[in-house]
Amino acid sequence: MIRMRSPWWKVSALALCLCTLATACAHQPPTRRVGVNIESRPTPAPPDSASLARGGTGARPRPVVMSDQTRRATISSLAADTTTARAALTRCAGRKLLPDQEGVFDATTKALMDVRAMFATGNLARAESLARQAKQLSTSLTCR
Repeated sequence: MIRMRSPWWKVSALALCLCTLATACAHQPPTRRVGVNIESRPTPAPPDSASLARGGTGARPRPVVMSDQTRRATISSLAADTTTARAALTRCAGRKLLPDQEGVFDATTKALMDVRAMFATGNLARAESLARQAKQLSTSLTCR
């Protein structure tokens, strides 16, 4: 076994430690953060309260441009979904429903009213989405 008792071994180990310390990040000053302090940022305008009262999100909807073929397909899908939901509501009208079925009945009715409102304003994409939701809700109604 070879023993290293040379003084150069201690000196080289000390030199290696000093080089490591000299190049480490701890001795460097912290870097300056770039950005804007949160207190100095501008406050966004509050949403339109009239839109929020009508159930909107406050954001303005993007106008949707549809081709005639897409428009016809959307209206066809909307009509099929609302017809299915309306038929389920008609089957259950006037019957004694369980509390959870009453909730589904009311939610389906509200969705169909919202479909009519969106269709009247020309928002076919939202009307189609609501019609699909009404159809899905109406599948839970098991009145025969």
